[in-house]
Amino acid sequence: MRSPAPIDRYDTVSAAEDDIHRRLESFPNVDKWLLKPIATVVMPTWTDALTSFSANSTTTRSEAVALDQIESLWQNTQPLLQQRAELLGSGTMDTLEESHVLFMVLFRDLQREIVDRANMNPHKLRVLLDDRYTVE
Repeated sequence: MRSPAPIDRYDTVSAAEDDIHRRLESFPNVDKWLLKPIATVVMPTWTDALTSFSANSTTTRSEAVALDQIESLWQNTQPLLQQRAELLGSGTMDTLEESHVLFMVLFRDLQREIVDRANMNPHKLRVLLDDRYTVE
């Protein structure tokens, strides 16, 4: 599929969105164009926040912000991850449901790709989602 002829200018945001979405239909993996740059920015901070994180630990305010972002990512992707886990037929682990395990594995993959180490694990994910930590 070929892209439509180039366009010089858009008059509205809506026109730009419509045209660009139509053009993007011919490109695979377009949803990942911003994913890696975003992950490259946030993953080191998230990984650092998880380094000494455990049940009943006390975190700094900046670590708590990172942990809140991870939890928000989970909450925003949970319905999709649940569907994908069912599609994959993936299993549970410890107290984690299938979608939790898929989130953990994908998160660890990003950690390895971006910061070359993975420290998310079932315990940390459960503690995070259950809010079993305090903030200084």
